[in-house]
Amino acid sequence: MNESFLLRLFEHNNWANMQILQACSGLSDEQLDAEPQSAMKGSIRQTLTHLVSAQYSYLKTLTLPLEERRGPTSVEFADLQESVIKSGAGLVALAKGEMEPFSSRLQTRDGYLVDPWVLFVQIINHATEHREQIKSMLTSLGATNPDIDGWSYGEVTKALVPGSTYTVPAERLQELDSLYAQRSENGRPDEWGVLVEDLRVIRRAVEAGTVVTIEGGPALRTWQEFYEWAHGRYHMLEDGYDKWIGNDE
Repeated sequence: MNESFLLRLFEHNNWANMQILQACSGLSDEQLDAEPQSAMKGSIRQTLTHLVSAQYSYLKTLTLPLEERRGPTSVEFADLQESVIKSGAGLVALAKGEMEPFSSRLQTRDGYLVDPWVLFVQIINHATEHREQIKSMLTSLGATNPDIDGWSYGEVTKALVPGSTYTVPAERLQELDSLYAQRSENGRPDEWGVLVEDLRVIRRAVEAGTVVTIEGGPALRTWQEFYEWAHGRYHMLEDGYDKWIGNDE
């Protein structure tokens, strides 16, 4: 297999960074600066700035001698998108072999010596952690979260496509029914969000042309057939849950 896995990782990283920036672009200053309702430190604004500034710093560590990277690396909030595009392009160039790390053993500004591959691992891990933190803060604000995992990127790039047929087994239906039936102590549903996401997977498969057969039930070939089945089986979702299976918001 000749495909560069490192290249795909950085391409996904660049795409996911842009998706999270776009998801936050419509937030007010109050929302951007709101204190997180969790153990996390830093607002959305601070976390976005840190994420992008760190990627810029990592790229400089990979490609420049120590004396050329002693200055500040923090990126202004207004320049985040421009910076993340430029640093992302540099990482892709490294993955393609169009650029080479400055040295086989790099020196950090705090005196450590490090192999380039460690920086590659850190770039992916660091960005993933902070994107998930931002998604958690978006959820607490009631804002829309982007789907930015590997599966979603595979779908966007057509590297993940459904098969022509798929059967939802009876055991899986029992799991979905159990999610629908669960209630918290005050009588409110507490697992419907999970159920909605699972039903959306089935809906997307139908929309992509897969014939989804429900074991012991109908074969779903169109959106209308899916909706009739889902609404008939889980009719209270549409009446009592604000995230419905018919959209991805």
